Amino acid sequence: MKRKRLSNTEDEMMNLLWQEGRPLTSLELAELAGDGRWSSSYIQKMLAGLQKNGYVEVCGVQRDKNHYLRQFRACMTKEEYVAEMIEREGLDAAAIARVAVALVRKKRAPGQRHPELLDQLEKMLADYGQDGGEG
Repeated sequence: MKRKRLSNTEDEMMNLLWQEGRPLTSLELAELAGDGRWSSSYIQKMLAGLQKNGYVEVCGVQRDKNHYLRQFRACMTKEEYVAEMIEREGLDAAAIARVAVALVRKKRAPGQRHPELLDQLEKMLADYGQDGGEG
């Protein structure tokens, strides 16, 4: 499925879902956003759009006093979303790897090493080899 790019507000909502890492109701999203930034109807409208475009799905129902609220969860990780958007720009897997290396170089101090990053990359390469390069 080819998804449209998230708007700034949709991106904020998805970031709340990604950061929490658990299903959330519209009330919980409103509380996490803070300061009454989003009205209940606005949140419902955004969730409907995100659901239509395959970014979120209803995964349960939660009772709140006298109401039942739908719970929503992200259908993809933030990393999967970013990879999808990068691919839309015409970059292949090799180019994405070069972008990752450039990001690490940009963030590190001169002479600094990242053994945990190397461990993660080695694990990813091993996983890639095990599944035949698919996935």
